Amino acid sequence: MFVLYNCDSEKEKFYEDEFYMYYFNCTKSDKVYAVINNKEKYLVSDLLNNNPTKYEINIDRLKDAGLVYEKVSKYKELKINIKENVFVNVKNDDETTLNIKLRDNYLEKNNIQVFNFLFIPLKEGSTKLEIELVDMNSEKIIEIKKYDVMVNNSMEVFYEEIK
Repeated sequence: MFVLYNCDSEKEKFYEDEFYMYYFNCTKSDKVYAVINNKEKYLVSDLLNNNPTKYEINIDRLKDAGLVYEKVSKYKELKINIKENVFVNVKNDDETTLNIKLRDNYLEKNNIQVFNFLFIPLKEGSTKLEIELVDMNSEKIIEIKKYDVMVNNSMEVFYEEIK
């Protein structure tokens, strides 16, 4: 259960992890509490950043319990939607320029599987990326998606699908 606070100010970052930053819709991190076991009350930002409890606390558990926030990726994302029962193989020509992380893999309505890749820049340069979509049952390649990826000197990532 959460004790919430309504407000009209600007959004506020209350937590960040390796890949994402999390924001409340306004400045209220010192007013949003989680109540554990109907008796222990903690600021959500303290639970996530310092966890003063004996409980395992993470952002996903708090979301499942009803915490409302905005999640913003720190990195460029590539989402690929494909039918169910597919896995991916990723080939990156230059792993010193770009690190690829498969951050999320989930099933949406109509049996559409979503793969969410994060492009984490390591240094300025370019690379070619190849993503094989492989049928889980037959292990045959269904499709190969190819991308040109560039990291500029500001560590911004740009990509373009090669047709």
